[in-house]
Amino acid sequence: MRFHSLYVGNVGYTGRLSLHNPQNKKVDTVWHPSALRNQHIAMEIQLSDTALFRRSIEALKDFLPQAQFHVSEAGLQIRGMDVSHVGFVDYFLSAKDCEVFKAPTASVLGISTAILCKVLGTAGATDKLRLTQADERLHVAFTSEGRSSKFELPTLEIDMDAVELPDMSYAATVKAKGSDFATAIRDLALFGDSITLALDEDGFHMRAEGDVGKGAMTLEPTDDREMALEADAVEVSYGMKYLQHIVKSCCSLSAVMEVAFDPGHPLRISTHFGKESHFIAYLAPKIVDDE
Repeated sequence: MRFHSLYVGNVGYTGRLSLHNPQNKKVDTVWHPSALRNQHIAMEIQLSDTALFRRSIEALKDFLPQAQFHVSEAGLQIRGMDVSHVGFVDYFLSAKDCEVFKAPTASVLGISTAILCKVLGTAGATDKLRLTQADERLHVAFTSEGRSSKFELPTLEIDMDAVELPDMSYAATVKAKGSDFATAIRDLALFGDSITLALDEDGFHMRAEGDVGKGAMTLEPTDDREMALEADAVEVSYGMKYLQHIVKSCCSLSAVMEVAFDPGHPLRISTHFGKESHFIAYLAPKIVDDE
């Protein structure tokens, strides 16, 4: 079993998911902490739903143990490929979904998502979160009635190419409750390390096969499920472990998710929350070798 090799426009997926900028030029987006030396507060974000932000960082940390936080007046964006170059994640927290969002100038912070996740885990159930960027550090503060706590995390220099994903049209899309996907994938994981997704006029089919047996599940079209098919039938295989993690991450952020797949593109799983925030993950297909 191996990862599929394919190319889409100027974006290549060679053996693994390999993304490049459209001009094939390296873009230096290293954050230099010295840029803040003469500034008091370069960024301020306040959130009342600390748990949702913590779940977002938990969803990102296994893909991107160290990540660039791109801050602009529109919001906070975190994007990048995992270390194996099989998956790509795109997280966006809209300024409209924050109680306070101040970013006078655009900036990029290198942050350890693993450490930040641990810090966010110390928050109480009713704590409000305040993030500020100042003095070459990310300041994290929690406040609630009768309680407050503060932490400081150093910013990192992370050399990462800027990536712009091309527009991709998918032959098959399914929008349904995340729990429907999660249950099926959890049960099918008992039978193999890859999963085949298929969509036809009868519904959305998932199946897996291994030495211990095989399993198959179908989500039939219902009023609370949307299915769109641009061909007679579409079928693609993916790595089970990666797909499990992506679905689990999406389910923690929203009750509804969309799965889009096509033999010529990486799988796209997306969920939206708040007014304009989203979590989108891409996964390269796999080829099952004939034996």
